[in-house]
Amino acid sequence: MTAIVEPKPPQPDDESAGDVGVIELIRRVQRREVKASSLSGEDRRSCVEYLTAEGYSAAEIAGVLRTSDRTVLRDRQRIRRSNALKRDPALVEQMVGRLVGEAETAVSRLRRVARDAQTSAAVRVEAERSAWTVARELVQSLQRLGYLPMATAQVRAELTHRVEEPPSVEELAQELERLESIRAGCRVRDEHVTEHVARVKDALARVAAGEAIGRLAAAIEKQVEGTEVNGDGDDSDDE
Repeated sequence: MTAIVEPKPPQPDDESAGDVGVIELIRRVQRREVKASSLSGEDRRSCVEYLTAEGYSAAEIAGVLRTSDRTVLRDRQRIRRSNALKRDPALVEQMVGRLVGEAETAVSRLRRVARDAQTSAAVRVEAERSAWTVARELVQSLQRLGYLPMATAQVRAELTHRVEEPPSVEELAQELERLESIRAGCRVRDEHVTEHVARVKDALARVAAGEAIGRLAAAIEKQVEGTEVNGDGDDSDDE
């Protein structure tokens, strides 16, 4: 009977970091199965990046990998440079897509919790409320990023009225009418706004009356001047 000879496993020092995961590589370094000094720069930085994400300080990482604090700090700096992002308009769209996907996933999980028969009534209510909160915050985020219109900004844009020359009374009256129509669409009524509208109407009436009086005064003055001219023309010297 021929004996089955199992293949001899490779020695830890002969294995490259690419053959094992980062976690296993760190474990082997801790068990001294792999010499820390034999790690390549890329393998060491992979370990540093993982341990940093796990909350280890530079000194702690140096102790785990049996290297100096300066080496860990230098590796961290190089990791930051390698992870740096350049300005790219496409990145905005990608992040927005990821944001929407994460929000939809969160809402789906919360809905699943709310549908579970074993979930208590209080937890169901909280899950539904949380799902609504996620959806609302997603809409707000998309509005801030310019992907959805903002009603407040639209109203402010409508309220902004720029003219090169001082507006006439007729233009002011039309603007007041437009503002009142916008206000009529608001659900909340403010007494201060109502009082302000009344004051503006009164001011416009006074301005209109002032302009009317000015036009009347100009017409009378013109008439008086015409009368004086005609009177001078009718005067003749008696012989």
